[in-house]
Amino acid sequence: MASHTSLMPASPLLTPATAFWTLPFGAYLLFLSTRVSVGKNELGAKHKTELGKTEMASGEDPQNPDPLSPAGRCLGNYLGDASVAMILALLAELNGGNRGLVNYALGALFLGKVAEMYVPFLLWIVWEGGRANDW
Repeated sequence: MASHTSLMPASPLLTPATAFWTLPFGAYLLFLSTRVSVGKNELGAKHKTELGKTEMASGEDPQNPDPLSPAGRCLGNYLGDASVAMILALLAELNGGNRGLVNYALGALFLGKVAEMYVPFLLWIVWEGGRANDW
């Protein structure tokens, strides 16, 4: 008979689906945050701009007054949606919800959030013939 050496009793993981999807959601959040931060540093060094400013200085492009605006909106949208979805998935799993369904739902949400950011970019390349560094 094997002896139990831990001070805590062995218990199964209560929320395996939510625990599994925490890493991809966290990694994507880190990616989006880094994208905004690096863009802010590069843009701020050139133009001394502030994130979310509304007025344009003379000589700025009126078609794109704030180059960081899409990245900031994407990050804010992701923060709101992903955090609520993870909390709801955690509550569903703790209350005995179907773990397979929670897995599929979180996977679909993650895929949708990634596609929400990259599909317009890819369509822009196809339809407009743009280059990747123009985005």
